[in-house]
Amino acid sequence: MSTLDFLLQDQAKTLFPNRTNQLLFQHGEPLIQEHILKCFAKSEPSFSFLPQHRAYAAKHGPNLRRTVKLDPVAEYYIYDVVYRHRSRFRKPHQETRTHFGYRFQSGSFLNPSSSYKGFRTAISKYTKKYRYFISFDVASYFNGIYHHDLASWFLALVGDHDEYEQFGQYLREINAGRSVDVLPQGLYASKMIGNDFLRFVDNHHGLKSSQLLRFMDDFYLFF
Repeated sequence: MSTLDFLLQDQAKTLFPNRTNQLLFQHGEPLIQEHILKCFAKSEPSFSFLPQHRAYAAKHGPNLRRTVKLDPVAEYYIYDVVYRHRSRFRKPHQETRTHFGYRFQSGSFLNPSSSYKGFRTAISKYTKKYRYFISFDVASYFNGIYHHDLASWFLALVGDHDEYEQFGQYLREINAGRSVDVLPQGLYASKMIGNDFLRFVDNHHGLKSSQLLRFMDDFYLFF
């Protein structure tokens, strides 16, 4: 598998599948890679990622999901940076603090439907085992992530200061300098980031429940 395979396999499942982007990825990948390098090169000050246009996708009921539809260059970068560091998106360390969802396993990315089925099966199992539970999700989670928190998370994940600066530059430029609502929704690569970013909640010392289950920003606590 490669970045291109990752992109093309996920395209049909995104909020805004775009055949034109697929053709550009298939036939212009070297040119896109070259353009991204120029965006990060201090010797090429005229190159940068373009600010992205706001878009809205339907959610359950009468609600809308506010996000951006990335252009081919910006979309390629987010898939590429996640694919190159895919091994760092690891499964949970403790069975009592379990999250499901988005990561690579055995050379390919996990099927979200299968992961969600595992999440529901675990809920059923622990509902029978424990007397009490509470469930909640984080309202407007993706739209509330702060740019610098996300960049700091990325530095802790990869440990490379140059890549950290590039990732921060990317978030800043695609969002026209705004510091919140920086992470595009509906892309598997973004979901991997969003899912792993919340790992700090799973591991927080103040969490006293006997069992935690999480699928992205949907939480179940059992006691």
